[in-house]
Amino acid sequence: MAEAQRALQSADFSSAERSFRIALVEGWTILSTCAEWRHDAKTAERARRHAQEERAAASLLGTRPADPSAARSETAADRAALEAHARTEVARAAFNLGVLEAQRQRFDRAAARFELAAEADRTFPKLQYSLGVAYFNLRDWARALAPLSGAFESDRENVGLRRMVALTEFNLEHYDRSAALLEPDPDRDRDASLQYTYGVALIRSGRADEATRVFSALLSQHADSAQVNVVLGLAAAEQGDYDAAIDALTRARQLDPKVLDASTTIGLIRLKQGRLTESEQALRDALAAHPEDGRARHTLAEVLDLQGKHDEAANELRTLLASNPQLAQSQYLLGKILLAQGSIDEAITHLEMATHLAPDEANGHYQLGQAYQRKGDSADAQREFERFQALKERRRDVREP
Repeated sequence: MAEAQRALQSADFSSAERSFRIALVEGWTILSTCAEWRHDAKTAERARRHAQEERAAASLLGTRPADPSAARSETAADRAALEAHARTEVARAAFNLGVLEAQRQRFDRAAARFELAAEADRTFPKLQYSLGVAYFNLRDWARALAPLSGAFESDRENVGLRRMVALTEFNLEHYDRSAALLEPDPDRDRDASLQYTYGVALIRSGRADEATRVFSALLSQHADSAQVNVVLGLAAAEQGDYDAAIDALTRARQLDPKVLDASTTIGLIRLKQGRLTESEQALRDALAAHPEDGRARHTLAEVLDLQGKHDEAANELRTLLASNPQLAQSQYLLGKILLAQGSIDEAITHLEMATHLAPDEANGHYQLGQAYQRKGDSADAQREFERFQALKERRRDVREP
């Protein structure tokens, strides 16, 4: 570790990386021995495997580290102290390797290193922050949230960290939490991206009236802001004023043809109005500018299905689910289309996933029951039809006074 730190201070990163990996071999081997002393075979095997992996990597770098001799201590206190020291040093070495990977913009490798550091010592300084930032840069919002939130709890005055947590909550569709975090942001009214995120968070957490008030005032200061016009359009659409929504969204597209959500929302509005050709074109415009826009792609699939373009719809859904298989509505729609086309087994795969992801959605169980019935699985079909009926009755009971 001392050699690694000296190499870092000299900016000799390749030597530092080699020394950190050698330290990891030694550290994981010590932790494996300590686990054996505690008769924890599972932890010992895992640490031994980590040591072997690091040994192979260190050997490829031109150095074959010797096995450390973890001498048996005479007392339990000595053994505990040795294990605690090894955990800290393993965490330190893995953390520094993660930092080196992050500096190279290899955030997937950085995250893997930080996870190993956390396995050794989750309380290591700055580890949760660094792990969260790595996942944030990978846009892996689900994994970013816990470490970023934990880091923020320890440093609540950190505006940049608050912002990252807010954006992570937003991308996880936790809009009320995102809005609460962005509301006191000192740069919100000057930063177009923050304005947009805050406005959409307000709208999607049921506060469209508030968004309209805030952003109508902002529009007088930023009349040329495409993002402000998008937020006003979204708010109008949420309130059912489609004419005002289309005006604001069209103005946003004129200011910036690639502005996020403008074309997608126009497509959604035209779909609700039954103007399918216009909806399809707006959604294709949205995807041309933002191919990663899952909302636009799913809605386009709905429009294509309504137009009878079932193969095209299925292809759009397959593309979407390839990158995000956790979308229950998309799994359901693809399963429904495939069932209508007679692809029973493939339909069952997607409908089973849909009912797993959204077990309280009655229509998913009905379609899955139909699929099982057509395959000849009468018992499974009956089970799904019973679930469908129970969910329908539960909803009726909730609606009735």
